Amino acid sequence: MSNTCCSLSKDYIKKYLNSEFCQNKKTHESVVNYIYYSANKSKFIHDSLKQKPSLIRDLFLKLKNRDHLNNYKKLNIKNHINNSINDEKRYFQELRYFHKLETLTIAVLDLNDLETIQQIVKRQSKLAEQLVLVAYAWCYSTLKKSLGTPLDKLNQELHMKILAMGKLGGDELNFSSDIDLIFCFPFEGITVGGKKSISHSEFFTRVGQKLISCLNQSTSDGYCYRVDMRLRPYGDSGALVYSFSALEEYYQSQGREWERYALVKAKILGENDSFSQKLRLKLLPFVFRKYIDFSIIDSLKLMKKKINIESKHVNNNILNIKLGCGGIREAEFIVQSFQLVRGGREEGLRSRNFNEALIAINKLKLLSDKETQNLKKSYWFLRQLENYLQILDNKQVHHLPNNEKEQRIIQKLFKFDFWENFLETLAFHTHNIHKIFQHIFGNEEDTNDSNNVFQNIWLLSDKKDVLNKLLLDLNQNEPNQITSIISNFKKSLRKKNIGKFGKINLDLLIPKSLQIILNLQISNKSDVLKRMFDILFNIVTRTTYLELLNKYNFVLEELINLVSKSTFVTQQITKYPILLDEILTTDGKLTLLNLEDYKGELENLSLSFHQDDFEQQMELLRQFKQSQIFKIVVSDLRNKIPLMKVSDHLTALAESIIHKVTELAWHQITNQYGIPSYLEGSSFKDFTIIGFGKLGGYELSYNSDLDLVFCQIFQKHL
Repeated sequence: MSNTCCSLSKDYIKKYLNSEFCQNKKTHESVVNYIYYSANKSKFIHDSLKQKPSLIRDLFLKLKNRDHLNNYKKLNIKNHINNSINDEKRYFQELRYFHKLETLTIAVLDLNDLETIQQIVKRQSKLAEQLVLVAYAWCYSTLKKSLGTPLDKLNQELHMKILAMGKLGGDELNFSSDIDLIFCFPFEGITVGGKKSISHSEFFTRVGQKLISCLNQSTSDGYCYRVDMRLRPYGDSGALVYSFSALEEYYQSQGREWERYALVKAKILGENDSFSQKLRLKLLPFVFRKYIDFSIIDSLKLMKKKINIESKHVNNNILNIKLGCGGIREAEFIVQSFQLVRGGREEGLRSRNFNEALIAINKLKLLSDKETQNLKKSYWFLRQLENYLQILDNKQVHHLPNNEKEQRIIQKLFKFDFWENFLETLAFHTHNIHKIFQHIFGNEEDTNDSNNVFQNIWLLSDKKDVLNKLLLDLNQNEPNQITSIISNFKKSLRKKNIGKFGKINLDLLIPKSLQIILNLQISNKSDVLKRMFDILFNIVTRTTYLELLNKYNFVLEELINLVSKSTFVTQQITKYPILLDEILTTDGKLTLLNLEDYKGELENLSLSFHQDDFEQQMELLRQFKQSQIFKIVVSDLRNKIPLMKVSDHLTALAESIIHKVTELAWHQITNQYGIPSYLEGSSFKDFTIIGFGKLGGYELSYNSDLDLVFCQIFQKHL
């Protein structure tokens, strides 16, 4: 924090108060002291008041007539923000000024211990909620003038519902927090009264985009909130808004465990009307299961493991009070694990609020009185520390300051004489939380274990910065390309209905594949990885293939070896996954037929189907060709046969197929039209095929065409 904070003296503050201060100097001296004290603790407060001195007077008046929490009503905010403004720039200015003033007020209240941390986070949440709703009303009103109005079945205005997630949903927002939102609307339809009618989804998408800009866009006046929309279905690749039915369908068919965890705190902002109630009922069965659901424990452990790895590789093991051992997230995991396991049966556990949920947990004897008290006390100590750290410079930080000036500020705010005393107390609280966490979740795996490195890469494939670091630690020379390939593959899997067992097998198979590929002594590992993922994407819903590749490591190794040597093999297996059977059923030891055996082998296989079943016979021919070419390619790549022999085998294969196709064609035509009279009683067909070019010269390659001429020897009429 800059030393310039001291330049904001009490006299400087009083200079901008004029008559307000002079009316009652003695009474108002304490308010000036609050502002002065806070400005010398927080660079954010100091700089804000210096840059816009008009804030000093407004801040003074706010603190003199301290608002209670319930004054953050929409009408109250509308008294300060004119929602009839048409000019976007002016509206953004008003919105940002009001937000800055309220944020400064909250910061001063917190730094001067004028309210508890529970009251402070409630204030911060109510402010954010009402600003979101006021801004939404302005966006809706502005856009309906040109795009028309969506109506419900009673011809009343139809509105979008905004789900507040995370800390905002739980009314526990920290000082410099993002706000996580999900947008949805009751049903599809067409707007009326505009220059051009559009669908409800188009209208609310436009409203959502404008609302995000309203809150998130950084102007010369700053911004209100960083808006994070990644918790919506399909994340960044999904639509911005969803109808209720689309949202319900997604969660029931594709919803993941972490989404259940996120929705525990989901709050529908605004009026609790019939549409809000309907939405709540649609989400309830996904979040809270009717049965006691212990499977969520493993999912939460996995989420915590991801956090630990990320903390280790991004923060270099610097203590993170949110994500670190015994941090805020562990405390929340403890509470939400009980909510998700038993919330389907115990309504009291469904609260969005940490304290309320903890009380319910204690009533059910899921935690002892001592554990409950320790967890609550330690959690709110960390939340207070989090708020103080963020008030210093209005930045979303969760690690302790490394300079003595800021350390002294934190130490004094907590009323400790020495920094070491503060650290001891912090360690006491993190130990309290971690002890309870371990009691519920057990000991965590060692993320330093080299066997886990490739699991960690797959686990954190959505965290590109962490993934890059992990790959650099493995001395990979293409970290950016590999990171992009892995992340895109993971994202693409959302479109696949993999199923529980498929996911289990995939989560085992990918790390194995990564280990093999990233240890190859080649320069183009990213190309090989891309080819392998192309194959896996096509077989990901065929659990049997995934199971067999997991079971037989040598088969997986052989597949990757082939893929690394040939794009042709990759294309063939990607297009015809059945070719994997050739590797799986022969233990990877593919055997070529002798040149003279192709016709006999095809003939034997064709006996499985009746000659009149033309479709089945043609499918057999296609599979036979793909299978035999695959074996020839593999033998070629393994240097089992010389180049001349490759052409011989391809030619012999082509001849056997031409021979069989001719037989099938002759059988089909003669069944329909009969045999030419001059051939009756003879097995002679009087139909000859002559191969030219590479076929005639026994020089076929993998992609050769066949140059053929059909001949009739005897010039007789049919």
